[in-house]
Amino acid sequence: MHAEGQARRRWPGLDGLRGIAVLAVLGFHAGIEHFVGGYLGVEVFFALSGFLITVLLLDEFGRSGRINLRAFWGRRARRILPALFLVVAITGVLWEVVGTATQRADLSGDVFSAFAFMSNWHEIATGTGYLAANSVPSPLLHTWSIAIEEQWYLVWPLVILGSFLLLRRTRHALMAGAGLCAAGAIGSSLLMAFLAGRGTTGRAYYGTDTRAAALLVGAALAFAFCHAESTRANWLWSRTASRTLTVLAATALIGLGAAAATVDHEAAGLYRGGFLLVSLATVTVVVACVHPIRNPVARLLSIAPLRWVGVISYGIYLWHWPVFLLLTPDRTGLSGTPLTIVRVVVSIALAWLSWHLIEQPIRLRRLRPRIWVPAYTAVAAVAIVVLVFVSASQPGFKLPEASALRRRPAPASTSEGAKRPHLFFVGDSIALTLGAGVSSWADQTGRAVVTGHPLLGCGLMDDIKRRRPGTTADPPDYCASWSTRWGLEVAHQRPDAALLVLSVWDLQEHAVDGKNFTEPGDAAFDGAFLARLDAAVGVLSSTGARVGLVTLPVLTNEDAHAAGTTSAIPEEQPRVMQHVDDLLRNYASTHHGTFLVDIAREVRGETQYPQEYRGVPLFADGSHFTPEAGAMLSPWIVGQVTQALALPSGS
Repeated sequence: MHAEGQARRRWPGLDGLRGIAVLAVLGFHAGIEHFVGGYLGVEVFFALSGFLITVLLLDEFGRSGRINLRAFWGRRARRILPALFLVVAITGVLWEVVGTATQRADLSGDVFSAFAFMSNWHEIATGTGYLAANSVPSPLLHTWSIAIEEQWYLVWPLVILGSFLLLRRTRHALMAGAGLCAAGAIGSSLLMAFLAGRGTTGRAYYGTDTRAAALLVGAALAFAFCHAESTRANWLWSRTASRTLTVLAATALIGLGAAAATVDHEAAGLYRGGFLLVSLATVTVVVACVHPIRNPVARLLSIAPLRWVGVISYGIYLWHWPVFLLLTPDRTGLSGTPLTIVRVVVSIALAWLSWHLIEQPIRLRRLRPRIWVPAYTAVAAVAIVVLVFVSASQPGFKLPEASALRRRPAPASTSEGAKRPHLFFVGDSIALTLGAGVSSWADQTGRAVVTGHPLLGCGLMDDIKRRRPGTTADPPDYCASWSTRWGLEVAHQRPDAALLVLSVWDLQEHAVDGKNFTEPGDAAFDGAFLARLDAAVGVLSSTGARVGLVTLPVLTNEDAHAAGTTSAIPEEQPRVMQHVDDLLRNYASTHHGTFLVDIAREVRGETQYPQEYRGVPLFADGSHFTPEAGAMLSPWIVGQVTQALALPSGS
């Protein structure tokens, strides 16, 4: 994707392989059924870059006995930076206008990390990304792979120089280099398996150290290839070797296609050698493409359309992700195949324009550095200034820390001896924002003690397979342990009242029987929901606390719409919300020790999305309470709790 050899090292088949890889990525991000493994195209890019960059460096060292680092890094800068800076600047400014509140809150960090070539580590630090179950994608998320390659370009020439200083007296220095690269690839893969085994899949997926395996596999091939050339190993270039290689490469190419069509990101074994196998298959195809005797695999990958796509693949990759997020069904009125076609055509058109008007003129020095460097510096500066000013006037929304309510409770009595109710909030991220608002009010007024243990992205029914519009991600692993977590926390906190806020994750379709998905209103679904509600009430009341069941009004999921969801979203449907809220109302009226906190009726949101409550905005992003709304609702909530606590035990 990002690497290219010298003129004498131009292998047409590699352009075609690059074209197939970027089309696989587009198919994956478009959600096409037969591209569930299209994300593996990035692994192909990594292996290609590892091979091509290493060949380029070895060629230079072989000719001159040195590597001109300044010239190398200058070529990489001219190839990578102009298009990258342009896309990042345009996307950053545009998303301050069209992005959701959640996207705007993270945008500055996304832009700065993209400019600094640290996007992959930024994704690890923020816990967002393609694999996150409870996040909205950043329009610059895809720059994580470019960041890894930029880090490679900065470090790898130094490693090559250091290796030759150590191995220069070794007769087979090139093969020793190949062996070291292979060992490094194995070590990187083992680290990936170790991290994934500990449940840190995001760290394993985005880490430079864990994804270096593909780059090192490509580099190992480059060392071996240059060794074969330097020793004139004629048997490797024979027709017999070519025929054998054709069979192996064809098998590898078919295997890559099958993986792109069937291996989703949750596949068993993907992090335990699966990525490494993709890299090995890629370099097998690469060998066929660089073999001096033309073979069917090289001819297939050299066809003009694939080569054309491959040549501009870097621009396609850069533009496609923000284009896909921008051209949503809500904005275009399209869905399905027509929307996919429009997205792909727009991405390719922008990449073609970028190639001819920006990338090539700068790479070939038709635009001198004294022109384009100040120009792009100015573009980046303007983008940063706009981000700062727009962010100040239109702040985004970021969830409070998940541990915000998990603290040691203050004394339950004031200095005057008045008893303050201790409220304990549980639920998902909505419970977190509501509890944080009530907690802030309580700290200021001294009228209550507020703690809690919300579990982000979790519902009561997370032991059952669920299906949410716009995502196939499973709930976080910790969701299944809500009973244990809440039980321990209640035993420690000993609250007066536990407020269980309805989770939107319990509104989704669930495969109650293990096979068929059902929705709220179906008898099997309602039975499963009430059984888990009964278990939750038992846990939360285990130390004598009254349990308040908190209803929710009709909501709007801005993030799901921004991600292009076209399916009906349960929390936006009055029928679904009314039905589940009624389940809570009926349960509270028939079970001792429970009471109702009917926010849905209090904010008049039973049949439509409520914008405000007593003059303050209710929701920051359509579904999470603003701090002001939490504070405004606090007196009423505490009043409901106080009334429930005043009732005789057993009521």
